[in-house]
Amino acid sequence: MRAIKLILIDNHKIFVESLELVLSSNPNFEIINTFYSGKDALHFLENGDEVDLIISDLQMASVSGVDLTIQVKKQYPQIKVILLTMIEDIHTIKYALQIGVDGYVLKSADKQTLERAITAVIEGEHFFSEEVLKALIDYEKKHLCNHQYLPSQLTKREIEVLQLISDEHTTQSIADKLFISIPTVETHRRNLMQKLNVKNVIGMVKYAFKHGIASISH
Repeated sequence: MRAIKLILIDNHKIFVESLELVLSSNPNFEIINTFYSGKDALHFLENGDEVDLIISDLQMASVSGVDLTIQVKKQYPQIKVILLTMIEDIHTIKYALQIGVDGYVLKSADKQTLERAITAVIEGEHFFSEEVLKALIDYEKKHLCNHQYLPSQLTKREIEVLQLISDEHTTQSIADKLFISIPTVETHRRNLMQKLNVKNVIGMVKYAFKHGIASISH
C-alpha cells in the first residue's frame, strides 16, 4: 500500500512546519508540499500532481479554507479535504459540511486523532473531532424527528453496527470486528438510516447518544 499523499496549508509558518514534522514521522503519509495560503495551493493543484488529501486551516487571507474546499470539490472531487481549525462555531461547522468537507478537526486534537482522521477520510468516511461531533449533536437535538423504530426494535447486529459507527469506526473496521463483508456493513448502514429516519452518519450517532446506545466519552 502506497503512502497517502498530503499537502498542508496554514498561514502560520511555524504551525505548518510543526504539522509537517509530526505527520512525516508516520511512514503511511507523504507530505507532497506545504503552503501558507489557499491561493498558492490551488495554483499547485493546477500542475496535476497527484494529491490524496488536503489539510487546511479555515481562516486564511485571500482564499479561506471554505473557499478552498468549494473549489477543490468542484475541480478535483477525488481529493479529500480536512479542515484543521480552532473554530468551534456550530454554524461554521454546519456550513463546512454543506460544502462537502470530509473532516473537521480542532487544532487542540492530538497526533493520534489527526492520524485517525486522515485514515478515515481516505477510506471514504467523514471524521469530526469529538468536540465538533458533540456540538453538532447538541444543536440537532432541538430538531430531532420522531424515529419510527425504538432501540428494542432494532436487531442485535444493527445495534452492534450502530455502536461501532458511533465510536468512529470505518466501514472496513466494522467489517473486520464483526467478521462480515463490507457490502453487508453498507446494507446495515442503509437499513439503519431508513429505520431511524435519518440521512447521514450524524443522524445515526445522535440517535445512538439519545437512546444510550453510545456515549460521548470513549
